Amino acid sequence: MYPFYNSSFVPPDLTNLNNALGNEFWVYNSSIKYNKCKTDDLKKMLKYIVNNYDCEPFVAFGYRSYAEQEALWRGKNCATNPNCGVAPPGKSLHQAGIAVDLFCAVLSGGNLVDFNNIPDAFTGKEGDYKYNRPLPGFDPPHFNGL
Repeated sequence: MYPFYNSSFVPPDLTNLNNALGNEFWVYNSSIKYNKCKTDDLKKMLKYIVNNYDCEPFVAFGYRSYAEQEALWRGKNCATNPNCGVAPPGKSLHQAGIAVDLFCAVLSGGNLVDFNNIPDAFTGKEGDYKYNRPLPGFDPPHFNGL
């Protein structure tokens, strides 16, 4: 279904996601990279979520290298558990830098104390921002850029 990304593949147009979003949204790690061709669409989608739901968007993951994807896949024992929720290395759009995992941050005094899934009511609206939520019941935080 998706292209195969070999272990040496690195998208040529990655950018620092925190900077690309203008520090307007929570990003798990200031070193997260993302495909710069999708940052404007992501920013618009996050603004919509803020304005229409009781949700402070939190970007947990963007680009992952082959090695990072493999470590995640192995860490969840996906070789023996095909329902682990993680794509095998080489088969994740995170490796192309066009997938994100999004949550709603739960804040207390400005500190992150927990996070929830993006509301189910948003499912179907992500297409307006050139994204899809391919597995809302199985992997609700995952969004692919189109």
